[in-house]
Amino acid sequence: MTMIKVFLSVKNRLKKFCLYQLSLRKWMILIRHPLEYQKRKRMAKCFSKTSFSESLEQIKEKGYVTASSLVDTELRDKLDAVYLEKAKELSYYINTVDIGRSKTYMREMLVGEDFYSDSVFVKFALQNSIIEIVSSYFGQIPYLARIELVLTVGQCHQQWSHSQLWHKDYNDKKMIKFFIYLTDVETDEDGPFTFFPRNISEKLNLPLFPVHKSDSIFVKKQIMHQFKKMKGPRLTTFFIDTYHCYHMGSRLPHGKYRVAFVATYTTFASHLAYDNKIKISNSASSLERLILETIT
Repeated sequence: MTMIKVFLSVKNRLKKFCLYQLSLRKWMILIRHPLEYQKRKRMAKCFSKTSFSESLEQIKEKGYVTASSLVDTELRDKLDAVYLEKAKELSYYINTVDIGRSKTYMREMLVGEDFYSDSVFVKFALQNSIIEIVSSYFGQIPYLARIELVLTVGQCHQQWSHSQLWHKDYNDKKMIKFFIYLTDVETDEDGPFTFFPRNISEKLNLPLFPVHKSDSIFVKKQIMHQFKKMKGPRLTTFFIDTYHCYHMGSRLPHGKYRVAFVATYTTFASHLAYDNKIKISNSASSLERLILETIT
């Protein structure tokens, strides 16, 4: 029994040390830019009496909320139209593997001009209702860390790897991903985003390593009946706190694919450095610049 206690103590200390190492960059940025932090907190207070209080409370409690009713439908339809134009070359993306990418089951469909601040993809991520919810949740104006138009393709084998295994994102303690499906995701074979809600994930007390965890770990916990799959027709939209929720990406059978636009928001002083690649135009507002500019 003593040896078990020693082992658990060492394991917990190692976990705390690793999380401390992740926090070093955050503290360095905060020390370098103390006024930036205060400015973002002050501006976020404008959103403290949000009209989306129910959605905000659900994110705080369960780590996710559907958002299809919150988005600007005109902007959504413009994004969809641009995607449908790209989809005419879908076979090219499906058959082209990014050699430099470890996740061979994923393809990035955004190209150079999509990363301009006036592109529909960036505008969709910057719409007022979305920024209001994320700012209220963070308690500060967020940084748009990444935008992706991700095509996930089914594999011949069923050996899941990387983000197809259960994990949390440790890029920052305050982190939200905003999804919109651009293909129907109505069955398990369509590759729904799958996760354990925050209130369940926080009770698990799992070790930090391995970061990507197999199903067997959760089977032993006897909680596999409690995970949730985000299913819906194309244009289904939702938020997910990927720092607090154990989750996994698409598990698709061979011959199937899924496309989703994903915007990732962190604080400006995240644990891991991001470069969102977004080129900010002269017409961008001061708030948009605050959200888009990378601070080092």
